[in-house]
Amino acid sequence: MAERTEPNEPTLIHLSGPFRVTRGGRVIAGNELGSRKGRRLLQLLAARSGRAISVDEIAEVLWPDGAPPRFEQNVASLISRLRGVLGGTAVLGGRDGYRLGTDVEVDVDRAERLGTEARARLDASEPAVALAAANRALDLLHGEVLEAEPDAPWIDDARGAADHVRRSIRTTAWRAALVVGDVDAARAAAEEALGADALDEEAVRALMTAHHVAGNDAAALAAFDRLRETLAEELGADPSTGTRELHLAILRGDPDVPPGRPAADVERPGSADPGFVGRDREVAELSRSWVEAADRRPSFVLVVGEAGIGKSRLAREAVTLAAGTGGFVAEARCYEAERSLFLQPVADALRSVALTLPPDALRRAAGSEAGPLAIVVPEIAAILRPHDYRPADAAIERRRSFEAVRSFLVALGEQAPVLLYLDDLQNAGSSTLELLHFLGRRAANARLSVIATVRAEEGDDVLEHLGDVAGRLEVGPLPPEAVS
Repeated sequence: MAERTEPNEPTLIHLSGPFRVTRGGRVIAGNELGSRKGRRLLQLLAARSGRAISVDEIAEVLWPDGAPPRFEQNVASLISRLRGVLGGTAVLGGRDGYRLGTDVEVDVDRAERLGTEARARLDASEPAVALAAANRALDLLHGEVLEAEPDAPWIDDARGAADHVRRSIRTTAWRAALVVGDVDAARAAAEEALGADALDEEAVRALMTAHHVAGNDAAALAAFDRLRETLAEELGADPSTGTRELHLAILRGDPDVPPGRPAADVERPGSADPGFVGRDREVAELSRSWVEAADRRPSFVLVVGEAGIGKSRLAREAVTLAAGTGGFVAEARCYEAERSLFLQPVADALRSVALTLPPDALRRAAGSEAGPLAIVVPEIAAILRPHDYRPADAAIERRRSFEAVRSFLVALGEQAPVLLYLDDLQNAGSSTLELLHFLGRRAANARLSVIATVRAEEGDDVLEHLGDVAGRLEVGPLPPEAVS
């Protein structure tokens, strides 16, 4: 059986909102993790963000009224159960202390990483990418950390850390949203920040600016008045100079209230792999295609070169960028032996992302096309159960399948930008090439980037078929200095 290419999805521990553990899109049931103490131990390890915790400290949390004799063995048994469910390297250490392994991620840590990437992208004049990353980070932090658990010092520390991360990301979100002109997103981020802290003047200024850009100066001035009253009542103080100046600018109708774009000469973040050299031009081109997609300018790039020249390695840079900035990655490899199967690599790619989505998110993306989409990806039928769908004859069903795939990718892009990556496209069948051409003509304004690798010596049909809808990125030999 041909191996299916799927993204490497680590185990993710969700501390925000209801506590849960997911892997590859599947929620691991609480009873699989063991007893209540086993789950509490996992929560403690996750709350410490990978730092080692001594067995004595673990015992204080698990047995607050006093640890039993031989508690070290009890802790070791709980750790063994967790390793059995999550993998042998999920929890590292021994009697001297335990910590989470690198193949287990915590939602707060992932959100912080996305927030850092969002700030870097905003500084690099890529506000649409920054906003996408910030929004994905905020989605991860929806809800209070361990909301169902009673207060405890270690839980309070974790909640404080998450609040700090959340506040920083909200700031990036409204800044990026104002730059791209998405006043609704800017207003939502600012209002959430004010819900947490009514005295957050930076959030008030963002809210005032968003209202002003939307043409609602009355709401902008009302936000200032609320801040002034709250400051006077609680602190006996006035708004800061910056907030007062913004208030006056709105009153005067100054045209320069909306923020300008960041400086365009800031260096963009590059490859995270120091050993990946000699492809700066190509990486910049793929990065630009992702930035355009995030800004609702869909892109389609064929990465073309000889076998073994490094096309797939180059494309992985785009995959890393998309995943690292909060995008959805739908990826698959094309196999010559499966060329006759209808949309096989596209089905594999959709499966790789669809099965990682929560059911509600999948349902929103599938929409009214759930029936034909489930024909392409049967696993979707088990989740959404579109029982009333009736397949038509082959020609009509083919068209429906194309439209369902297009609709799914476009709708998914409303949640976050999407990268569709197909490796070895020269092995794809005619149905896949026709679907890609269909996408290339009918994805206007979608937050979608399509990248496919093609062997130059075998890809004449692909290049001819898609030449009018896709750009071409030639990959040649490395320059001598890169080889050195």
